[in-house]
Amino acid sequence: MKKLFVTLVVISALVLSLCVSCTSDKLSRIVVSGPDNKVQAGKTIQLEAIGLYGTKPTDITSKVAWTILPMSTGTAVIVKGIVVAEIPGTLLILVTYNGVNDEAAILITP
Repeated sequence: MKKLFVTLVVISALVLSLCVSCTSDKLSRIVVSGPDNKVQAGKTIQLEAIGLYGTKPTDITSKVAWTILPMSTGTAVIVKGIVVAEIPGTLLILVTYNGVNDEAAILITP
């Protein structure tokens, strides 16, 4: 009987550890970063999107949707995190992936 109890405890511990690792695989946050928060008009800057899966950071730059918000005062083109600055002003960027998002602001200088 004692052996059966120990076996059940070990199996329960394994099941619990598997459940903990399953929840850590879910995207909990996106962090947008770059070398600087400003860029000169006519130049480019590479932004990066890091997804946090539990405590594990993963580069998801090419997977996220990059959107320039309409309240931006500057203009640019953005594809997979590469910002091509066009007209000076503030560029507000929304990054979205699997229902999780983050925002970033880039100043485009003359």
